[in-house]
Amino acid sequence: MDSDSVSSGSSRHYSEDSDASETSVGGGPRKRRRLSVDLSLNSTRLAAPSRVQNQPHRPASKTILEVNDLQKNTFAQIGVHRWLTSALAALAIKRPTSIQAACIPEILQGRDCIGGSRTGSGKTMAFAVPILQQWAVDPVGIYAVVLTPTRELALQIFEQFKAIGSSQSLKPILVTGGEDQRAQAISLAQRPHVVIATPGRLADHIRTSGKDTVGGLRKAHFVVLDEADRLLATGPGSMLPDVETCLSALPPSSERQTCLFTATVTPEVRALKEMPRPKNRPPVFVCEVDTDVLAIPPSLHQSYLQTPVMQRESYLHVLLLTPANLQKSVIIFCNRTDTATLLEHMLRMLDHRVTALHSKLAQPQRIANLGRFRARATRILVATDVAARGLDIPEVALVVNYDVPRDPDDYIHRVGRTARAGRRGHSVTMVGQRDVDLVLAIEKRVGKKMEGFSEEGVNVETRVVRDALKVVGEKKREAMLQIEEGREVTGKRKKGYEETVEDYFSASLGTIFPDETRNMHGDQDAMVVYKSPSLGELKLSLAEPSGQELRQLFAHYLWNAGVWVAAKIEDASLGTDEEADRGLWNVRDESVLELGAGLGLAGIVSCLVGASKTIVSDYPAVELVQNLEQNVKRNIKPERREYISVAGHEWGTFPAKSESKILKESFTKIFSADCLWMPWQHQNLAKSMAYYLAREPQARVFVVAGFHTGRAKMVPFFEVVEEEGLEVEEIYEEDVHGTKREWAKVRDGGREDITGRKRWLAIAVLKRKT
Repeated sequence: MDSDSVSSGSSRHYSEDSDASETSVGGGPRKRRRLSVDLSLNSTRLAAPSRVQNQPHRPASKTILEVNDLQKNTFAQIGVHRWLTSALAALAIKRPTSIQAACIPEILQGRDCIGGSRTGSGKTMAFAVPILQQWAVDPVGIYAVVLTPTRELALQIFEQFKAIGSSQSLKPILVTGGEDQRAQAISLAQRPHVVIATPGRLADHIRTSGKDTVGGLRKAHFVVLDEADRLLATGPGSMLPDVETCLSALPPSSERQTCLFTATVTPEVRALKEMPRPKNRPPVFVCEVDTDVLAIPPSLHQSYLQTPVMQRESYLHVLLLTPANLQKSVIIFCNRTDTATLLEHMLRMLDHRVTALHSKLAQPQRIANLGRFRARATRILVATDVAARGLDIPEVALVVNYDVPRDPDDYIHRVGRTARAGRRGHSVTMVGQRDVDLVLAIEKRVGKKMEGFSEEGVNVETRVVRDALKVVGEKKREAMLQIEEGREVTGKRKKGYEETVEDYFSASLGTIFPDETRNMHGDQDAMVVYKSPSLGELKLSLAEPSGQELRQLFAHYLWNAGVWVAAKIEDASLGTDEEADRGLWNVRDESVLELGAGLGLAGIVSCLVGASKTIVSDYPAVELVQNLEQNVKRNIKPERREYISVAGHEWGTFPAKSESKILKESFTKIFSADCLWMPWQHQNLAKSMAYYLAREPQARVFVVAGFHTGRAKMVPFFEVVEEEGLEVEEIYEEDVHGTKREWAKVRDGGREDITGRKRWLAIAVLKRKT
């Protein structure tokens, strides 16, 4: 684009969970305070060193030509051990890239490192490989801490460490926001080998957890700041305070190796070179490969598309449907989460396969959406700048800047999601009248002008007028109405910040399970989870409800049963394997059949911990059975549907006699689980247990009574137990905190509430008489 003046986008920095473009920014040139990032926690220096440093005892930093020559070498030739080269080869990584060839040998020699290279050049492996090679020599305790600005990038780095270190039993952990902090604290206390974290969450642990949790950080050998420019930037929403908190819990710089990697080397990053260093430590190694004006991959074709502001959605719709783009995986970048939400709703209504990634989504949903995009289950990802850095999705062939980024560096990171590792890619920036100065600033930053978008045989403007304006306008209005009414992208009504059980499963466990089924309650309003809970949170959040929460969360006794199961699983998971084997409930190795109208928390928990098979059913209540079928059919593999149908409909006219052929056939089909969960208020259900135990004589049945069960209801239950040749192996009461008290069998028909208080559950363990 041509213009006489250039106005640069202003600097924008954000916290871990915020979106890049949500910050209100003024115009004017980009300004940076010359910060000395206190990597040694000594407030010193300001610096903006030159690109090539002089090193008295070594040659000057490698030039781009020298580094490219190194790219011809193998990993073995740059000193990488055989087990690592084999692990890399298994990932189809056979030769080092320029940044890897330059940095790996220097890091292996113990030098601190600043590595700058364009997006998609393999920076993660440039620090992961030498870290793992050094760790394998002394694999004790926390060896390395890697800090990165976004959760998605942290997850990607975690997966890469896990992949190349699996043959050596590497134990990496992921410490990011949006996940159970207690579980993370337990993992930290168990001294993992590599900690990959976002600075905000790790700083929380350092401030709030005990020394047993974070004490291992003090022994780390390596500290890596990935996307260091963002981690060290100042300004509104800066991560720097959290980064400094993290560094305060790590060894001083003189006792560790520090590595900074980024695609855009800023003065704050280069300041590491000027830090005071002990005389026995070599100078910092600085390598900048294809940064600055060469930061855009040569295989990336950049173009712009001029769009009227009021017709931008129509132009986007047409752009996605051109013959050249129709089959491409696409990331659409927006500056605001509200824009991303609107586009996701609208594009879905226009029959595009689309999902979204931004900071307003719950963490399980972010992970699930990104997973679906990686797996090509969706073609289009609508995202804010939380997806702009570091994510490596090789299949992405097109990046669309729906909103022009205000910072040219953000543009570099956005378009760097395509054309990675030598692949071809295309970026299209949608430009309105007010965006021209921003585009000119971007062109100046990357050293290349964008071309106007063109595709042979395609006139975008004609297609917009002919095919898109009317239909896109209608769908946009529908999408805005849907959002205003508080509906999900699927059209389902939201409940404020609550999540139904179905939402929880969709976010956490995906759509279809290979070996588990998901269970849903017919009445979604009675099954409200106020947030996606961990097992511990399930136990605690349901312990003492009141008022409206009591009516919603304790709408069915199986919620209480699930609380008890959650407590059991949590206790087992916190103990040793031997303790878990001795425990009453070890669901990880068992299948679970949950029986009852609630189909609630017990089934949720069993799925969460990976039960090999969970079968859901229902007892006589025709409406519940019908609701159950409607909810479950879209969530269970087709071959499982017959279980739901047979069990539900036949039980709708539950036979009075236990000899019923129909009932036996139903149980023959569905009773293939190792453990049966059920309420005990119903005589016929007690008969059902007899069938189950006759079929599975070695099994035990756990029977859980909720808080509203009275003693009078238990009399027929025990009568049937005795008639059917069963015996009670154990019976007691337990609260959600694990406190037990004895409870004797009652036959006098008394009406005393067996559980006394709402938090107590009555548990009986039944087996066949020997």
